[in-house]
Amino acid sequence: MNEEKNPYASNKQPDKNGDMKIAGYNLGAMLIYGLILVGIMGQNGLMAFGFLYLAHAFICILTAIVQRKWVWFLSSILIVIIGFSTCANFMG
Repeated sequence: MNEEKNPYASNKQPDKNGDMKIAGYNLGAMLIYGLILVGIMGQNGLMAFGFLYLAHAFICILTAIVQRKWVWFLSSILIVIIGFSTCANFMG
């Protein structure tokens, strides 16, 4: 029998390490701008850090919707949990 191959079929397997890199880069970015803001502005930097991490999480959620990848949504959840606990720890 003569089988034809689909030229549009993707033979590429999903990259699980790439998904973890996305989460790692998001957490690394949050750490860097958190250290910069708190380092420069002191206690007032925590308020700016709070707004910035919420904006970061919102952008991750929008990216999850556009790219249809759960790793972006999970990154936003991690950012909110870690950011909130960081702010609560330093303010309390």
